[in-house]
Amino acid sequence: MTIRQRFADWALGPEKAKLSEAFSLMRRAYDVGKWELPPGELVRQLKEVDPWTLQSLIASQTWDVIGGMGYAGTSAERAYTVTESANLYRYSPLAQWSVWLWTGWGIGDKVRILPADETARPDWDEFWKADRNQIVLSDDKIQELSNWLLVTGNRFLAFFVSTVDGDATIRLIAPSQITSIVANPDDGSEPWFYKRQWTSGSAQKTLYYPDWQLFLDGKADEAWDRLKTDKTVPDNAGRADAVQEADKPGTVVCILHLSFNPKEDPSEAGESGLWGWPLLTVARPWTRAHKQFMEARLTVAEAKAMFVRRKRVSGGSRAVASVINTIGSRLSSTNYTETNPPAAPGSVEVENQAITTSDLPMTTGASDAKSDNEMFTWMALLGAGVFPTSAGLDTSRWATALEMDKAQSMAFERYQIYWSAQWRKVVTIVLGMKERYGGATYKDKSADVSIDAFSLSDFPQVATSIGGLVRDALTPLIQAGALSTDTAAPILAALWRVCLQALSIDQAGDLTGDQAFHIGESQVQAIARAIAERIREGETDWQALAQWALDTLMEGR
Repeated sequence: MTIRQRFADWALGPEKAKLSEAFSLMRRAYDVGKWELPPGELVRQLKEVDPWTLQSLIASQTWDVIGGMGYAGTSAERAYTVTESANLYRYSPLAQWSVWLWTGWGIGDKVRILPADETARPDWDEFWKADRNQIVLSDDKIQELSNWLLVTGNRFLAFFVSTVDGDATIRLIAPSQITSIVANPDDGSEPWFYKRQWTSGSAQKTLYYPDWQLFLDGKADEAWDRLKTDKTVPDNAGRADAVQEADKPGTVVCILHLSFNPKEDPSEAGESGLWGWPLLTVARPWTRAHKQFMEARLTVAEAKAMFVRRKRVSGGSRAVASVINTIGSRLSSTNYTETNPPAAPGSVEVENQAITTSDLPMTTGASDAKSDNEMFTWMALLGAGVFPTSAGLDTSRWATALEMDKAQSMAFERYQIYWSAQWRKVVTIVLGMKERYGGATYKDKSADVSIDAFSLSDFPQVATSIGGLVRDALTPLIQAGALSTDTAAPILAALWRVCLQALSIDQAGDLTGDQAFHIGESQVQAIARAIAERIREGETDWQALAQWALDTLMEGR
């Protein structure tokens, strides 16, 4: 039941009396700034009224405080969540491990991207390997890109493109600088511009950056004019993609927004539905409770680890003072010499008939602590999308672990698919800019993305599977004439390309290209093309041509 529904019930139904009684208790507790009820007694009496009422009051007070700090509405709630998520990532082992685990499985050892069009590969390699872009695209920076996407829910990749040659430079814009996303007025799920506000030196700057798809589709000017007509943006607003001077070298820019874990439907929520939320959004209260619990348990364990003895004195206060004085230190403001140094750990300071010595229990309630820890840990991990076996818990239940490993793998695979889609967008942007400003033309701007490298322990099984596929399926089909060699060659090339990419072989594309596997035209087509060229060049000896064609076919067998 939502808070709004419960407030309606309180106003119209029987819960109104409970809420009234709860507020009466609160007034008694804080009457004119005086504590009429101790905190413990107040909580006990509020629980007697209704446990839910107590929780509602606490939640209301919490959000009142947040609202008083300027947080109000979904966007402010998200900002508050991002801040808390970042703090947990800094200091909570569970939060840090969850983020690292998602990045490790989602990104793999190395990202490999191969454009489908071979003619596009040199232009892509220039962008991917250029020194100017390694601040974002180096192997370690890509890992950090994933980590902070999971922590904050949003990353903004800006592509600054030269209008002279179409070369792109990629940079990150801080999510805190993107103050709003301007969407299509007719479709809230389509972002048009990103409003960026930041400080450069002592100057405050504001610019609107077009979305990459809007820019490449050539609709940015039309969309901008409509936003100005509708007064959605100010008349004096500036666009970051505006070329400074048409007859001089300039730079255009667009943004690719990486949005992870959205919590609202953008078609209904508009801008707020376009923003991502942290991976730890649901896990925050449990992760925080786990951290506090473990710190408290550590304090208890440290205290219990000390050798402690209780001494019971047979006598009144004078006898107690006498014993304390006997075993106490002699250091004082006037005596700088210790005449009664502390006893060694575990020894007995005083032993006589006046007191009774007993050892305090050395247990720490470990069994209860273990079950409590597992409860908090499980909830925190599940909230972060990590099954406990992936964090080393409950590994003794192998049946459950194996069954849930499939669900965990599916979750990680979805994250891999997410990143594959983002990298393909990057390829489209880079090649699209090359076409627009660099004079290039590509048949296909798609790409193959490999983001999960095989380990040495994985590769034998993978190689066995691929070998079996070729031996038991492709080869018999070719021998039976059901599959031509021209059809089998692209299949083999694709299998080898995936393997070589996953093994981090830089030349995977060249080694598995059309030329290497003779993919493209068949042998007969090649002979026909050669004959046509000879005829065009004036060759008319048909008998010699026929003999040459026959010899060529025999050599190809």
